[in-house]
Amino acid sequence: MRRNWLPWHKRSGRISSTFTAESADHGYLFSIDLESLWQQRARSSQHNPGSVVIAHVIRHVECLAKEHSLLQYKRLEHRANTLLGRPEGLADHIRLITAVIHVNPEPGDITEILAAQRHHEAAKHANENMRSRIELLVMFRDHLRQDPTIALAQMLLETPSKIDSATLQTMESVASRIAAYSPGAETVAIAQLLRDFTGNMDPDKKKYIIDRLCTVLIEFGARGPAERIQRQFQPEHELADESHP
Repeated sequence: MRRNWLPWHKRSGRISSTFTAESADHGYLFSIDLESLWQQRARSSQHNPGSVVIAHVIRHVECLAKEHSLLQYKRLEHRANTLLGRPEGLADHIRLITAVIHVNPEPGDITEILAAQRHHEAAKHANENMRSRIELLVMFRDHLRQDPTIALAQMLLETPSKIDSATLQTMESVASRIAAYSPGAETVAIAQLLRDFTGNMDPDKKKYIIDRLCTVLIEFGARGPAERIQRQFQPEHELADESHP
């Protein structure tokens, strides 16, 4: 008995196409040229096998392109061609034999991205410099607030030629202004007023005035300021105690 048997006939073709894919750089696209060789069995019902191949390539390349900057176009090209360079069965009895892409970024886009990167790096560097400068200014201010001699030592170390009598007067004035805006400045100002007022008094009278003032402050609920004023004069009390056993 004779069988009517015919082998599957194959047909093949080559296709060229151009498409774009979005890069990792927002708003910039890769321009891509495709060259592909495909094969189709006779039983396939697809009348346009080239479109199946193109859709397959675009899908893979778009996924890869989103991971690459426009500046990495050669890396994208290499990865895509490695993936697409081996035979692969597609839908409806269509087989991709091989596919090769060429990535062609616009020179103007490359220039823009490089300029944007340089601008970003410059802004980042400027911000870092600004933060460092602010940290130095804060440190210098704290030195003036706590102990002007430390700030003076820093100036002598870094710019000794700029230190003169006018500089010292300016530093003293600046230190006073900084202290006026420091936490507890009002208490410090009161303590300085007391120190000026009681400067020529004997230690006992001075202690009496300070204790009376602090007692009144505590009675009116201002224990914190009272304790700060007492601390301001604590060294004088200790000296007075040592001089009057």
